[in-house]
Amino acid sequence: MSKIIKQICCANIYQFYQNVKCGKPAKVESNEKFYCGVHDPEKMQANRDKFMNKCRAERLSEMKVEAEKLAEKAVLMHKAECFDELLLALRDVIAVADQSTVEFDKARAAIAKATGSVA
Repeated sequence: MSKIIKQICCANIYQFYQNVKCGKPAKVESNEKFYCGVHDPEKMQANRDKFMNKCRAERLSEMKVEAEKLAEKAVLMHKAECFDELLLALRDVIAVADQSTVEFDKARAAIAKATGSVA
């Protein structure tokens, strides 16, 4: 009667502060070495690839959000740079064509609000 040699997993694992062989029954043979279902190199690589793809997708979405925030900030900075010029232009228009209409009253109120003075 021939003895059937049961193959065990040859993967090294870190256990109790030292490297030891896995020792589980082998299920897969790869490159003339035997591995259990946990340490199968192809399965491990597939899991790594899946995890990396997930991380890349998350990072891309974070980068999109950051880019949108930067674009919004740039628009606000541009508007802030134009604020003084617009305020001066509005004051000049009011000074030249000062009339008592609703539109001019709104313009005076906007100037007062922008400068922080009472209308």
